[in-house]
Amino acid sequence: MDLMCVIVMQTTGNTLVMDWTHRTNTLGYHLGCPMLIRILLCMLLTTLLVALLVVVRFTK
Repeated sequence: MDLMCVIVMQTTGNTLVMDWTHRTNTLGYHLGCPMLIRILLCMLLTTLLVALLVVVRFTK
């Protein structure tokens, strides 16, 4: 089974898609060190968890 993680960021007229499986993006840049990618993903997951906890807290 393959695992793929894709993050899409869009602004007016521009779209940047990052493919963490191949460590590339639509602009052709190499995303660098796998450790940096793990750190960024952990930061993203932590931010999402905190946001979820805030929503749950204020909906009670």
